[in-house]
Amino acid sequence: MMDLYTYKKNCSGCTACVNVCPQNAIVMQKDSEGFLYPEIVWDKCMNCRLCQKVCGFKTPSEKYPLKFYAVKNKSTEIIHTSSSGGMFSAISDYILNLGGVVCGAAYNYEQHIVEHVFCRTREERDRLKGSKYLQSELHDSFAQIENCLKAGETVLFVGTPCQVSGLLNFLEQKRLDLTTLYTCDLVCHGVPSPKIWKDYITAIEKKQHIKVDYVTFKDKRNGWEHPVIIVKNGSREIQLDAIKRVLFGDVAMRPSCHNCKFTNLNRVGDITIGDFWGIRGKHPEFYDKNGVSLVLVNTGQGMELFQKIRNYIDICESNEAECEQPNLKSPTKMSDRRQIFWKDYENTQICKLINKYGCIFLADLLCLKVKKILKR
Repeated sequence: MMDLYTYKKNCSGCTACVNVCPQNAIVMQKDSEGFLYPEIVWDKCMNCRLCQKVCGFKTPSEKYPLKFYAVKNKSTEIIHTSSSGGMFSAISDYILNLGGVVCGAAYNYEQHIVEHVFCRTREERDRLKGSKYLQSELHDSFAQIENCLKAGETVLFVGTPCQVSGLLNFLEQKRLDLTTLYTCDLVCHGVPSPKIWKDYITAIEKKQHIKVDYVTFKDKRNGWEHPVIIVKNGSREIQLDAIKRVLFGDVAMRPSCHNCKFTNLNRVGDITIGDFWGIRGKHPEFYDKNGVSLVLVNTGQGMELFQKIRNYIDICESNEAECEQPNLKSPTKMSDRRQIFWKDYENTQICKLINKYGCIFLADLLCLKVKKILKR
């Protein structure tokens, strides 16, 4: 008998092993931090070891970008409602116009989780727009994509690099023709715990006597470079600054994110998208306060797709040096406070916990700014 992984830092939860198992002998179970991990139901296992062969976390990519671009959608409205420059909308519009299907992460307001769903219309697709700084649940997305490809449909899958890697490894075992599959991976900082968010937003609903019916993790009212988390109930709006600082404080991130194999320029998707941080200093004429997308075209198939959507986007050709970002070089470093944070979580009411660590990280940010000013 074999293990799926030795340490939690070696499992990204991509579900490839679950979907490939011919005996349905693997299930995803949440740990104490709210992250999903695969577990083997041993009385069903026939020891075929497909689960080990398909593991996306063990097979880093060797697709080096063919081209680097800064991109803005030609529609200012789309840019305003997107995380950065509206590149995802341009790609997904093209796929939907072909009669294809788009699979990406959407927010579930009933359960307050992020999950991958399938969209065939622009109205459905709009649920996928915007960053969701939580790990998404994939359910049986890989198996559904297999069925779509077998039916001859064009599919666009958008996810974190580890999810894209898992999907491609799964489909490789199925020996399918992938000419109608397009994959888009994200420049990923890491995925914080869904449990922390769900506990906190549920507590906010209870405290404020509301049911949250709208969430944006990247509201641009202060500009694209200074986003805020906003939740709403009808016209009532609440800005959540403390939880934002906790989510980005690296105390509640999945352990594998600190051991990530994909935080470099060897990409897994046909196209990589993210925020083009620093565009104002490199190409000030192309800067937009509402956002600019960083786009890496990594494969011939990705280049073919990029050429087909050029009429819908403005582009500025770039290079590796200009696109340099921390998570295109190395994994996010684990916070020194991670262990004590989770210990506090066990004994502290969630709102007090978030306010406490939100203040700590705010103090850290202020100290960093003072140090930069003094250095100048």
